[in-house]
Amino acid sequence: MSNKLPPLDKLDKKSKEAFPNEVVRKHYACTISELESFPTYVSEYLISLHANKNGILPKDAIRYIVDEVKKKRHEKKDKEAIKSIALDLGSVEIIDHFDVYCDLRRGKYYTDVSLIDERATVNRDLVLPSRFQELLKGGLWGKASFQHIKHGDLASLNMNDFEGYQMTNVIFKSYLENRRKFTTAEWISFLIRSIGLNPETLSHKQKLLYLCRLIPFVQPFTNLLELGPPGTGKSYIYENISEYCRILVGGEITPAKMIYNQNTKQIGIIFKKDIICFDEINKNNTKLKKIIPKLQQVMASNQIERGDMEARTEASLVFQGNIDFIYKDNKSQPKEKKFLKILPKDMYDSAFLDRIHLFIHGWEIPRISDVHVNKNLGLIGNYFGQILHKFRREHVSFLIDQKVNFYKIDHKGNKRGLSLRDKKALYNTICGLIKLIYPHKEIEDNEWREMIELAIELRQNIINEIIKIDKTLERTIKYEFIANVNEREESIDSEELEQDVKKVEEEREEIKKKDTEELQIDLNTIEINDENFLTKKIPYWILKILVQEGLIDVEKNFFKICDLNQFDGISIINSNNDPIGAISKIRKEDIDYSDDEDNVDIIEEILNELRNQIDNYDKTLYYLNYFKFRASSLEDDQEILELIRDLEEKEKHLPINSNIFIRENYQNINKTIDLIQKSRGMQPDLLSTNYAPILYETSKNIDELTNLKKRWKNLNKRCREINPIFKKLNKIIKRQQKTKKKSELIYEGGKFPLFAIDVNNLMISFFHKFSTIRIKTLLTPIEKLKDRYLRKKPYLANFFTSAHLTKYLHPIPQDEYHNYYIEKWYKNRAKNEYVDVDASLSAYSGKFIEMYKNQISHFYIGSG
Repeated sequence: MSNKLPPLDKLDKKSKEAFPNEVVRKHYACTISELESFPTYVSEYLISLHANKNGILPKDAIRYIVDEVKKKRHEKKDKEAIKSIALDLGSVEIIDHFDVYCDLRRGKYYTDVSLIDERATVNRDLVLPSRFQELLKGGLWGKASFQHIKHGDLASLNMNDFEGYQMTNVIFKSYLENRRKFTTAEWISFLIRSIGLNPETLSHKQKLLYLCRLIPFVQPFTNLLELGPPGTGKSYIYENISEYCRILVGGEITPAKMIYNQNTKQIGIIFKKDIICFDEINKNNTKLKKIIPKLQQVMASNQIERGDMEARTEASLVFQGNIDFIYKDNKSQPKEKKFLKILPKDMYDSAFLDRIHLFIHGWEIPRISDVHVNKNLGLIGNYFGQILHKFRREHVSFLIDQKVNFYKIDHKGNKRGLSLRDKKALYNTICGLIKLIYPHKEIEDNEWREMIELAIELRQNIINEIIKIDKTLERTIKYEFIANVNEREESIDSEELEQDVKKVEEEREEIKKKDTEELQIDLNTIEINDENFLTKKIPYWILKILVQEGLIDVEKNFFKICDLNQFDGISIINSNNDPIGAISKIRKEDIDYSDDEDNVDIIEEILNELRNQIDNYDKTLYYLNYFKFRASSLEDDQEILELIRDLEEKEKHLPINSNIFIRENYQNINKTIDLIQKSRGMQPDLLSTNYAPILYETSKNIDELTNLKKRWKNLNKRCREINPIFKKLNKIIKRQQKTKKKSELIYEGGKFPLFAIDVNNLMISFFHKFSTIRIKTLLTPIEKLKDRYLRKKPYLANFFTSAHLTKYLHPIPQDEYHNYYIEKWYKNRAKNEYVDVDASLSAYSGKFIEMYKNQISHFYIGSG
C-alpha cells in the first residue's frame, strides 16, 4: 500500500471549511501498525490531535503517538509487570477502554481494569457532566492514571485522572447546517470518504449500496442481510465506524450475554448497542441456533424476554456472511439458485426472512484493494459514529407519508395494499437514506425516485428468496407519487394483516411451548424398545425398586425389563433408540452407591421446594381466571378497562395457562417422592451386576432439578407483578358490591326451578367425549344448558366451578338469577391430591333448598 498522500482537492477544501476540527486523513489509521489494536474511530481521533492543517501527520508526531502507545497500551501477558510498576512507583498509566459503574451501597464509583484483572475506585470528579460522564454510559477509550493507595496492611488502585481518546461533545445542529454547503453528489462522495473508501473508484450504485450498510446505524429496528464474497469491507464498517455496534463472529454468544443474565441480573448487549452484527452466519454455530427464536421475537415486535426480564430494545440486527460465486457475463453471481440455504435452518424460513427489511447483494460491491482506500479527508470515525447515533432520535417518516403511495401486485395479478412488514421495510430503508444523504430534508423528485426504487429493490431481493420457499407469497412492490397531500389514501392489505397477526400469535405460542417444555417435570418414565430392552438411563431410586422386585435382568448382553404389569407409579414408553449394553466386568467405583444415597435426600428436598413453587403459580392462575371473570360484570369505566387490558397483557407472557399441566407436574412430583420413599426401605443386590451403564447420575438429577426450581422461581417473580392488579380489581369489586342495591326477593310467593351446575364435571366429560374433534366447532354443555333450560325467568341457577373453567361461563349473564361459586383445585394436604367442587355444590344446594323449600318447583343437577 502506497504511503504517498495526494494534496487536498476541491472536496477536501470544502470538507475542511465545513468541518475544521472533525476531519482527518483516513489513510493513517491503516498504515501505522501500532494503532491496529484500536478501533479505527479511536486511532483517527489520536491522529487528528497531531495532524497539521492539511491533515498531514509529521514524522515527529507519528513518533510521539507510537512511543505513547508502546509505553501505555499493554498486552495481557504484561499483567504482572504492570502491577509491579504500580506497586514500586505508586502509579501507572494504561491506555484501554474503561467502563465505570456506581455502587450505591458503598457510595463509590468503580472500574474493572480487565488488563490486570483488578478493580479500582474512580475519582468522583472524573464522571461529572463537565468531564467524562460517558464513562458511565458504556465507557470510553482513553489513557487512565491509576494510583496505588495503601490502607494499613491492605492496598487498592484508584483512577485519579483520565484523558479521553474519543469525541464526546458533538453538535448535531451544525452537522445538519453544514450539509447545505455540499451538492448531493459531493455529499455522497464525502460520506464514502468518511467510511474509508475512495469514491472515484466506485459507481453511483455502488456508493449507494455502501451507504445502505449504514442504515441500521441511523434507523432503529432495522434488520439487514448481506451475503457476498469476502474482502468487500462488510465487517470493517461494523467494527470501525461506531462504538455503538457489536460484531459477533459466527454468532459466538450465549443468551445470558446477549439478552439477560438471570444470575447477575445484568442486561445483555442487545440493550446496550444500536447494532448487533452477526458475521459469518454461513458457519454452523450451535450458540446462534439457541438465540434465533429470541432474535425472531425482536424482529417481530422489538420486545424480548428471558426468565423474569421482559423489555423493549431499539437495536437493529445485521446478518452477513460469505457464499460461493461463479463468474458469468463478466460479473459474479451466486453459484447456487437457493443460496440462502447456507443460513442456519431456523433462519431459512419465510417468517424469519420476511422480517429482513433490506437484502444487499454483496456481489454487486467490489473487493477492496489499495486503489479503493481513501487517502483524502473524511469525518473522524468517532465523530461520524456519534452523529449516526443521534440520528436514531430523528423522525422523518412523515416526509414519505406526504410524498408517495405504495401498493403491490400479488401472485394472481391483483393490485392490493402493502402488508405491514413490506411497508415497514420500505419506510426504514427510505428513512435511513434521508437521514444519511438528505438530513436537511431538501429533496428533489428525481432524488425521491432514486431512494424509493432502491428501497423497493432491496426489499424485493428478500421477497424473491422467500418465493423460493413459498410461491404463494409472491408479490411485486410498486409506487406512485401523491399529487396532493390531501388525496393520500393509506392502503393496507387487510387479509395479509390478519395473516401477519396470526403468524405473530403462532410464534408467540411456539415460544410459550418451548418455555413450557423447559418447566416439565418427569422423573418416572422408562424408555424401552419393542423387545423390552432399556434404551435410556434410569434414576437411582427406580433402579433399586426394579432390582428389589426382580423386574430387570440381563439378556443377550442388554438390560431387559421383565414384567410390565407390576409397575406402580412408573410410566413406560416405547422408543426406537438402541438398547443399552451390559458390562460384565465389575469395578469398585461402579458399585459404590453411597453418594447416590445421600443425593437422593437432596433430590427429595428440591422436589418439595418445587412443589411449593408450583403451588404458588397455581394460585396466580386461580386469581387470574377469577378476576377476569368477575371483572366482566363490572360497570365499565376507564380505570377498569385499563386494569383488564393490563391483566390480559400480563397473561400473554405466562408460558403456562393450563391447570391440567400444573396438576400433571404436581402429580409427577408426588409420584417421584413416593418412589424415593419406597426405595429407602429396600436393600437390593446391586453388587453382583454392573448397573453403571443404565444408571442416570444423581448429581445430574440435582443440577437439572435445581435449574428447574430456578425457572419456576423466576416464573413466580413474573407472577408477583400481577398482584397489584389483583388488589385494585378486588377493591373495585367490593366497592361496586356495596353500592349496588340489594335486589328484591324475586322469589317471594312464586314457584321457580333451582339449578345446581357442576361445571367441572360437565366440561371434563365433554372434553373426554370429544377429544378427537375440534372443540371450537361444537356447542359447550353450558351453551346448550342456557339455550334449553335457562330461558324463562324466574329461576335460580348456581354454578360451581374451578377458576380455570370460568372462561366457559361467559354465555351466562351475571345477575340476580345466576350465582357463581368459584373454587380452586386445592391440595388435600393429608393425601397430596386435588379435590373437586362437589362439597360446595352439596352444601350450597342444601342451603337454598331449606331457604325456599315451599317455592322450589323442580331441582335440577347438571353434572358429567
